[in-house]
Amino acid sequence: MLTLRMLPFKSNITKQFFLFLALYLYIFSPSFILSPVAGSRLVLIFSILYISYKKEWGWFFGLYRIEVLVWIALLLHSLFFLILYNEAVFFIRYWIIIFEIYVCCFALIRFAKFNEIDLLQSIFNICVFSSFVSVLAFLNPSFHDFLYSILKIDSTSYMQFEDRGFGFANDLLFTYPIALAVGLCILFRTDKLKIIHAIIFLPIFLLAISINARTALVVMLSYLLIYLFSRFTLKILLKICIYITAFILLMFGFYNYGFFTKQLEFASLMFVWIYNFLIGGSNIGHFALLFGDFIFWPNDITSFFFGSGIDVFQDVYPRSDVGYVIQINYGGVLYLSLILLMFFYKCVNNICLLRKKTFARDISLVFLLSSLLINFKGYFFTFNPAISIFSLLMLYFYMNRSSFNKNVKRV
Repeated sequence: MLTLRMLPFKSNITKQFFLFLALYLYIFSPSFILSPVAGSRLVLIFSILYISYKKEWGWFFGLYRIEVLVWIALLLHSLFFLILYNEAVFFIRYWIIIFEIYVCCFALIRFAKFNEIDLLQSIFNICVFSSFVSVLAFLNPSFHDFLYSILKIDSTSYMQFEDRGFGFANDLLFTYPIALAVGLCILFRTDKLKIIHAIIFLPIFLLAISINARTALVVMLSYLLIYLFSRFTLKILLKICIYITAFILLMFGFYNYGFFTKQLEFASLMFVWIYNFLIGGSNIGHFALLFGDFIFWPNDITSFFFGSGIDVFQDVYPRSDVGYVIQINYGGVLYLSLILLMFFYKCVNNICLLRKKTFARDISLVFLLSSLLINFKGYFFTFNPAISIFSLLMLYFYMNRSSFNKNVKRV
């Protein structure tokens, strides 16, 4: 008797490709013109069906019981301002976040574990692929125009930055390069990293990051400092010097032979920006503007602690795009505290439960430190590529903490 079997999906290569596609759509969430929903919503549909099929909703709510309670408090807080001031942006933002982030994270981790796929390697693979796409779009204007023609993005705002916004993803000018920086950290997660891997992937990552936004520098520098302070030895210092020297020689080789002259000149602005900031150069004016004109708080103590329901990003003048200013003016310190608790609960647990000198603990510290800093630059704590990849890793580390502590092979 013949039986029907789903042979194509039985192969491990097919499963790996499916996970690759799902991770890309979830983390980078490109919105296609011909699609009514963003890529992450497609992954959400799969996630709901997968958890229901596996009957693991009980486990899901057990893992996220604190976050769900905080989420309910956030919704009630936002619902109050929705009813009082008809301000729906923040209510909608956190109504969908529990599904777009937490449900997808749980389903993707369970799918990878059930099919014995290395999730960290898969995340690294999509970051490499996305970096290549960004670099190709930067070097090939026709390909860049093609991406803009199929993606649902605000072309007007991107046209203001002619040398930025290259890639096949959402939020190219803010959090997309942060996700790539996390992928770069995964590259250096092992002490057995070969120099050839650094020579191949490091320039691609750095170029892809530098042609989009400099916010990723916070993640890169945080990871470097945390790694050095926790494992500082002469051998580690020598290895880092070798990586940096190899990268510089490679860049000079490209430059001397006339390859990518214009592109490398622009990419070098990222390093010029670091230099100017450290020695007090021209970029200080930008920081003075950020910490001067864009920072203002509610006028009364009640509004400061409980909020006024005002969106200072678009409803009033002067406006501000500083995350803390937006959050406190809208919902007060209470609202900001609930947001930080919801996003940092697993992160703080990882920092406390994981052993020192583990990659998982290092990345948890990077998420905590860098996100607190990046929230000055813009509204960071919402659904975006950076939050997506960090949230996925936080739950993955939490669910596999015993494996990381024992330094055994991860599943």
